[in-house]
Amino acid sequence: MLLTGKKGFTLLEVLIVLIIMGVVTGFLLPNFDTIHRSIQLNLRERKLINLFRQARKQAITANKPQKIEVRGTSFLYQPSDAEFVEFNQGIVKIELIENSEDIIIFYPDGTSSGAELIIHLENEQKLKFKIDTISGNLKAGENL
Repeated sequence: MLLTGKKGFTLLEVLIVLIIMGVVTGFLLPNFDTIHRSIQLNLRERKLINLFRQARKQAITANKPQKIEVRGTSFLYQPSDAEFVEFNQGIVKIELIENSEDIIIFYPDGTSSGAELIIHLENEQKLKFKIDTISGNLKAGENL
């Protein structure tokens, strides 16, 4: 603020502050898109992990095999005494690597039919999952 005897900011001072704010915003905006994509990828991965874990837990607690069907670009699962759950959020393609069938089964003893999946998402992102046959546990791989 210049010492002119009046309180307030000059037009020049306000313009300089606005220019600085614009430059800082210009540097930050590209990062928001990257952060948003990363959050979306983590959210989809977490939802898929929860779907597989839910099926495994349901198989153990209900003492009935639980099936997750891979149909096109969707995962279909029907928990005991409940409606179908369909997950296809942002999925472009599902590749089954080890499992020749389109059905993944979780058994009451905690085992599974096993599978290795590569899920192609929007924005050319990929998720890799491996379901162990002996333990029925799911491992989520790195983004390919």
